[in-house]
Amino acid sequence: MHGSSDNLLVNIIVVTIGGILLYIVAFVIAIPRIRKAKKAAAILAEADRLFQSGNYKTALELTEEATRLDESAAPLVHFRRATMHDKLGDSQSARTSYELFLRKSPIATQSPEIDIAKKRIVELGGSL
Repeated sequence: MHGSSDNLLVNIIVVTIGGILLYIVAFVIAIPRIRKAKKAAAILAEADRLFQSGNYKTALELTEEATRLDESAAPLVHFRRATMHDKLGDSQSARTSYELFLRKSPIATQSPEIDIAKKRIVELGGSL
């Protein structure tokens, strides 16, 4: 009896240590991603500020930089990029970005941006 309770204790310790090590490895792997995501968020905040002031070209460049840093950019970033392309008169890039926004948006999401994107795609010669 005594031996089986020792084995049980050893198994519990091994599983616990394994879990802790797995958590540490996951955290270490996530650190660079977290840093990139934070940097991308700061760049997007600056891009929003520039967009609001009418500096669409620089804002667009910053959103592209942020997207390169954090490829998991939220769908709304693609909507922003589409709007910037639209303001700069680049219809093809605007339509492509609106389409990308729609593809990356959750299906169940209903937002004014989705309606705007659909309308602009059609206005820019695309189809849904």
